[in-house]
Amino acid sequence: MKGRRFDNPTAIVVDETWVYAESAGQVLRVSKEGSADPTPLLPRTIASGLALDADYLYVSAALSDLCGPGLGGILRVDKRTLETTVLTRHHMPSAVAVDDATVWYGALDDRVWRIPKRGGKPVGVPGIYGTTYAIDLDASRAYFAVSTYGGKQKGRIYSAPRKGGPATVVVDGLLDAMSVAVLGEDVYFNDNGTILVRPLAGGEAKRISTSGSATGLVRIARGVCWSAVDLRQSTSYVGCFQEGSQYARTLATGPGPVGVAADATSVYWADATARELVSVSLP
Repeated sequence: MKGRRFDNPTAIVVDETWVYAESAGQVLRVSKEGSADPTPLLPRTIASGLALDADYLYVSAALSDLCGPGLGGILRVDKRTLETTVLTRHHMPSAVAVDDATVWYGALDDRVWRIPKRGGKPVGVPGIYGTTYAIDLDASRAYFAVSTYGGKQKGRIYSAPRKGGPATVVVDGLLDAMSVAVLGEDVYFNDNGTILVRPLAGGEAKRISTSGSATGLVRIARGVCWSAVDLRQSTSYVGCFQEGSQYARTLATGPGPVGVAADATSVYWADATARELVSVSLP
């Protein structure tokens, strides 16, 4: 599928019918069939993260007119009626994820927050300090890719109980933790453009991306996919690694894949050069 007018999205997610993406200061929705131009859902919103459940799109808005001049927050869009609710106003929120009852988000105040889906007062997650670039969830815990830049730059993967409680460090010693995805007993993460995997219980991390600098990471049924740019080779590609494999595979090459999302059958990304949304079937 191809849908026009997508410019360098900062976030992209998919459900059974739609692809949602941030593009040039607005949040758009386009049919997976690509039969029409995207529909603006939030015309004047810079989104740093998107998340979905069965009924709503959740937007971590760095800036949005709905929050007031110069303000951001966590927005909830009804996928059926397109009605938008401001769950909370917050200065420069970053990554966002949702479980059955809670919205999790990071912010440039160097903290991670949780807020009930129905709205309420955000509560900080103890034990995390830094900029959160990605959040993933498994059945019982939330995972965070966090980096700090004051003094010596460093990145970490943290984990905290979904029911509440302090975070602990899962992976330490990274340069720049940019993405995280948990699958079974393994944690996948993007460290300064390199995709690695390591058992949650500990041990040595294995590099699974072989070229370029990865810019996105998404979990699929049996592994992960990512988009990457290789400046040395003047190429870009979408890669995939599945459990039990020895090596990653390239799903597609192109002039500028940006962002990445997946459903049960396909992986989606934006072609920054052609300004199109593109998909390819998963192996």
